[in-house]
Amino acid sequence: PNILKGSARSYNNFNVAESLNKASEVLITHGGHECAGGFSLDIKDYEKFQNIIYEIAKNIPPYVNQYKYIELEYEEINLKNYEIYMSFSPFGQGHEKPLFLLKDFVISNFKKTNDGKHLLFKNNLYSIVYFSYDKEIEKYDIASLLCEFSLNEFRGSKSVQLKVIDFVK
Repeated sequence: PNILKGSARSYNNFNVAESLNKASEVLITHGGHECAGGFSLDIKDYEKFQNIIYEIAKNIPPYVNQYKYIELEYEEINLKNYEIYMSFSPFGQGHEKPLFLLKDFVISNFKKTNDGKHLLFKNNLYSIVYFSYDKEIEKYDIASLLCEFSLNEFRGSKSVQLKVIDFVK
């Protein structure tokens, strides 16, 4: 009942397994590898764990993400190209999903979901969804969207969906 369980993911500049090892004095269990891990600890040790991880992290230079992407034209968002994309799967560490840049998207084309947490654009051919979106995007009229291809299957119908990962002004 007083046990917390957690997981962590990281970019290449923060070694999760090494950091969990350094915090092992307050952990009940822990394991993982350089980019991901899991752990459990007593709730009374949470603050100490947080301080240990903070001390490790503050000495690591910030990660500067330089996305590699393929520019995607709007007319290229279709089921045929999604199938070509999927022919390169499975994706994972060392064989990451390709990212696609969709230039000059008109931000006002997005509609907020009913709960206000996500943005959605939909037409007859495809949809674009931005889960837990960065509110900063609302400041811009037009932005380029960095996306992953996915497939939306609903009531027996399939359509291509782009999931926004980030945006560029």
